[in-house]
Amino acid sequence: MADGIYIGMAGASARLNQLDSIADNLANADSTGFKAERAAFESFLPAGETVGPQAPVAVSTALDLRDGVAKSTGQPLDVIPEDGAFLSVDLGEGRVGYTRNGQITLGADGVLVTAGHPLLDAQGQPIPVPPGEHVTLSSQGAVSVKGTQLAQLGTFKLSGPLDRVSPSIIGIAPGGQALPASGRVRTGALELSNITPIESMIQMIGAQRQYDASMQAIQIYKSMGSRAGQLGTLQQS
Repeated sequence: MADGIYIGMAGASARLNQLDSIADNLANADSTGFKAERAAFESFLPAGETVGPQAPVAVSTALDLRDGVAKSTGQPLDVIPEDGAFLSVDLGEGRVGYTRNGQITLGADGVLVTAGHPLLDAQGQPIPVPPGEHVTLSSQGAVSVKGTQLAQLGTFKLSGPLDRVSPSIIGIAPGGQALPASGRVRTGALELSNITPIESMIQMIGAQRQYDASMQAIQIYKSMGSRAGQLGTLQQS
């Protein structure tokens, strides 16, 4: 009976972790450049055993880097990096983040900003704009003023372990890497989240039902254990 209760508890715990990820996805379904989080499951045998019932566990969550839906805005400073690449931003204290949120604006301090942080060029430096000047972006990722190129957008392809810094910013975890990409961008458009509210709701309903099934299994095994104990008492008397 104890094994059955343990398996049920492991399953319920795994589904709670999945529900947390789904809730985060649902809350950010309208966030520009958001990448959904997916739970990864694995089954384990009790220590020292090679056969028997296995317990499911949510061992980790991973970011889904697939592209979201592109939305045409017509704004010249709105961009989508091509080939699944990410723009780079300065997070402060020497940290660099990566984002698909290409809604670029001019910050109060005169540097280009996206996702609330200074945008970085291909050399990892912020991009200052002369006061009062109009910035243009080319499909090659060139940042120019009056036909003179100021900088080249820094774009990167991400792989390996990643961390979420904010809804639209991703950081590199130990073992992960960011490799320079072509720098090409689609201008006049933004990439939306790569998960929809409907998809998240369907996933949430499925995970909730699986959680309820695990809790029901726990109650059944507890009831069976209680009845077995009562039977043993009656036999002894």
